[in-house]
Amino acid sequence: MKLYVKEWCKRSIDGVKLINHYLLLFFLSILLLVDFSNAISTSSPSSIIDGNEEHKGFIHLDKLIIDDKDPDKYKSLILGKEENETLEPNIVVEDKNSEDDYTSKEGDSDVSEEIDKNALFDHGYLKAVNIDKLEEQWGTNERPKGNHDGFVATISEVFNDRKSFACPKVKERFITGTSVENISPEDIGIIASLGDNLATGYGLWPGSSIDFRGASFSSGGDTSIDGLVTIPSIIHEFSNKDIIGVSHGLGSKDQLPKSQLNLAQVNTNSGDLPKQAHELISRLKLIKDVDTYNTWTMVIITIGTDEVCNFCRGPDADALIEAIDILNRGIHKALIIMLGPVHVTSRTSLRKNLLKDRCNCSKDKNDEFMKKLSNAWIEGFQEVEDRVHAYRRSTFTLLQLPIFTITSRYPFSLFIKNSTNLNRRGHNYAAKWLWNRLVTGPSYNITQVLSQDSYYCPDSYCPFFRVPENFGKCVAVRKEDYEKNPELFEKSLHKGKSKKKKSEIYKRTGMIILVAATVVTTLSIIFYNKHKQINNRNMAKKGDSSRRADEDDESRTPNNGESPNDYLLSKNQEKV
Repeated sequence: MKLYVKEWCKRSIDGVKLINHYLLLFFLSILLLVDFSNAISTSSPSSIIDGNEEHKGFIHLDKLIIDDKDPDKYKSLILGKEENETLEPNIVVEDKNSEDDYTSKEGDSDVSEEIDKNALFDHGYLKAVNIDKLEEQWGTNERPKGNHDGFVATISEVFNDRKSFACPKVKERFITGTSVENISPEDIGIIASLGDNLATGYGLWPGSSIDFRGASFSSGGDTSIDGLVTIPSIIHEFSNKDIIGVSHGLGSKDQLPKSQLNLAQVNTNSGDLPKQAHELISRLKLIKDVDTYNTWTMVIITIGTDEVCNFCRGPDADALIEAIDILNRGIHKALIIMLGPVHVTSRTSLRKNLLKDRCNCSKDKNDEFMKKLSNAWIEGFQEVEDRVHAYRRSTFTLLQLPIFTITSRYPFSLFIKNSTNLNRRGHNYAAKWLWNRLVTGPSYNITQVLSQDSYYCPDSYCPFFRVPENFGKCVAVRKEDYEKNPELFEKSLHKGKSKKKKSEIYKRTGMIILVAATVVTTLSIIFYNKHKQINNRNMAKKGDSSRRADEDDESRTPNNGESPNDYLLSKNQEKV
């Protein structure tokens, strides 16, 4: 009995070991297959890798402000003309003697608008912007590569209101929206906002301290460009369709319908962005009117103004990266625009941020401290951009502008009175500067006179939003050319790694588990049979040994033809 129990216990232990080995092999197989699958999916053509290197290393125009460069010198570089080109006679040159002496430091939204719609610049000269003349700005090894045509932007059409809007419909002629390199304004179907006071429209309603989200430059949609100029109202002129997520009315994010995707809140810091990003993804999942997976989403993030004003500190780069990671996982087609602290300045003193003296934290800080603080935001935003480059996704990109510079001849007129917040004019200027920056790229001049500047139609050479992926090289494919030879353009239209659908992820996961289970089961059967054979051999050996032992015992026992009992009985009788 003891021998049987012992044998049963041994076999039980062997069975447990076998199950453990099976599970261990199963999980190891899954890990190896997942790693192999990821290695295949992340491998990309050399052109994509080269493109990644191409897009890194830009020194933003913000550096000109922080490093106190001569604006006149850089103005000639950025707005330089082609050889032998002369300015058109209708270009208006600013007459400094005609400027109003507006010196109020309180800020006053009642000051008359600067713009004179009858005296506008002719923006055709922007075609003169030449990469080869920007070496002093970007550095010889860091300037954009790949643009052999030698220019960055050619602006042939401008507008100021609905009446003058005549931008061509790009989508009718070109292949657009297949990757981040060819997003046109007509492709944007969803707009969302994250961040701080600037995105909430705080204080824009006269005499109030509530959020006027319908007038915010980033997501407001209460009127057309004839009323409040916002990014959504401009995009609406291109597509002439309802854009999902646009904000309307007054109130906090919780007081307005969840279909409005402005999740910004007053006094938000960079550490709060992951929570806002999570909420945005949750709201996007509730949308049923459009196919959110295949619709391009523009997310404008404004962050840093409140943080700098209240705490005089740089960004929480880890939190920014976490927020972008959340958006990357939750949005298939996304153009993320991340704007840093507002830098309101005069054209004649770019480095001086007029917001500094309005913030309790920074009013007593010296210039060197403010320069280090600005550099901290530039470096923090660069970390986030590096993270996005690591995604290598063809349908997700980030345009980061760490210092959101708004330049005016009368900069104090852009503030709400006795406040650090921008008034309606300030929001109009923010929308104009950001829009023109989106359609021209880094060539857009930070010293531009926004009051006399128009809104630009997309560049005739690159009729798409200018993002890092097409700064240096832009490929515009006409539909007629694509239809003639689609194979020729497939590689340029579909670059990088696109995000997989849930069904594809489930299918791949199921295949991995099935293959792993098959491999492990096969190996386990082989090992089990081998183990069984070894046990059988051992048992056979033990049986042979037992038989030999029994035979030896029998040879030592006396035997005269009687049984052992008879032998013992006869012995006892002899003794008696």
